[in-house]
Amino acid sequence: MTSKEIIRVEELMNIREVCKVLGVSPVTVIDLVAAGDLQAYRVLGTKVDKQSVSYDSRGLRFKPTDIREYLSQVLIK
Repeated sequence: MTSKEIIRVEELMNIREVCKVLGVSPVTVIDLVAAGDLQAYRVLGTKVDKQSVSYDSRGLRFKPTDIREYLSQVLIK
C-alpha cells in the first residue's frame, strides 16, 4: 500500500468476519498474523504486543484482498 492509497474503514473486515470466511478460531487468525502469513491493520488506540502474541483482536482489521491472497497461497492444487 502506498502512502497515497487510502483504505475506507467500511471495506475492512473485523476478526469475526475473517474467522467466518476461513472457518477458524480467532486464536488461529491471530497466530497467522503473528507468523506473518496474514496481513492485519491495527485500529488506532489498540495495543499490540508481538512478542507475546497478545493482540486485542477487536482492534484488528483485514483487507478482503489480503484474505483472498492468503487463501490463494494455501490452496492445495
